[in-house]
Amino acid sequence: MALKPTAKQEAFAVAYVETGSAVEAYKSAYSTTSNSAHAIKATAHKTLRNERIQARIAERLGVSRPAVSE
Repeated sequence: MALKPTAKQEAFAVAYVETGSAVEAYKSAYSTTSNSAHAIKATAHKTLRNERIQARIAERLGVSRPAVSE
């Protein structure tokens, strides 16, 4: 059984499905006030590769594996 995503991971996955943007999803799910734009982009794409988040995105999209673009 796959591990459940945390609340923030869930929020990221939901926002990613809605917007299609890892950066926008990261900004909506996590605090980014003290981060540079470069750091936010890098962390957003790292977050997108997380197995729990990929599984949740796939589940929300109704596919067997996520269609994640970088």
